[in-house]
Amino acid sequence: MSLLGRFFKQRRTLDYRAKEQLRQENKPIGWAMGDKIICGIVLKNGEELAAEHFYFSRSLKPLKQAIPKLQKDGIRFKGTVIEHGCGCAKFLHYLKDRFGMQAKGYDVYQPAVHVANTFDDVPVFERNTLEMELENCDLLFMSSYLPHLLHLDGFENYVSRLVQSSKQIIAMDRYEEDLFKVLEKYGFRYTDYGFYIKS
Repeated sequence: MSLLGRFFKQRRTLDYRAKEQLRQENKPIGWAMGDKIICGIVLKNGEELAAEHFYFSRSLKPLKQAIPKLQKDGIRFKGTVIEHGCGCAKFLHYLKDRFGMQAKGYDVYQPAVHVANTFDDVPVFERNTLEMELENCDLLFMSSYLPHLLHLDGFENYVSRLVQSSKQIIAMDRYEEDLFKVLEKYGFRYTDYGFYIKS
C-alpha cells in the first residue's frame, strides 16, 4: 500500500461491513466519515487503487472552521449549492447535512463522479465546467479548483459566467497573485482565513 494510503488508514476508520458489501457488488470502496462513506480507496475490477489516484480525500476541517467567518462576511448558506470540481462531493454532503441546502456537483474526473454517485442524496455529474452552460444557484462552492484552470483558454470568460450565474461564490484556495488579479476584476476579495469570496 502507498504511503498516502497508509496515512488514510491511520486517520480514518473503515466501515468493514460497507466495504465488503461494495466489494461484492464490485462498486467503489470508501472511508467511513461520520455516517457517510466517503472515498479514499476505490475498487476497480477487484483491485484497490492507491489513494494518490484520488485527489478528493480532503479534510472538512478548514470549511467547518471558516463557516462562522464566512457568515460574518455575508455568506448565507440557504437554498441551492453547486460545487465545481466536487470530487466525491464531501463538501456538498456537509453543506446539505448542516444547512439543509439542495446540493449538486460537477467534476471532470470520471472515477470521482462514480464514487460520488455511490450515494443517492447528492447528484454529481461528469462535466468540464469550463465549457458547460452554467446554472443559477444561491451559492457556488469550489475547493482547490480555480488554480487548475487559471492558465487555460477561456478562464476569464468562465469567471465572468460564474458571477452571472451565482448569487454568492466561495472558493477555498491559497492566495495566488495571478489568480487574485483575475478574480478581483469580477468583484472577488480574498479573506485572511483562506477564501476568495464574492457576495
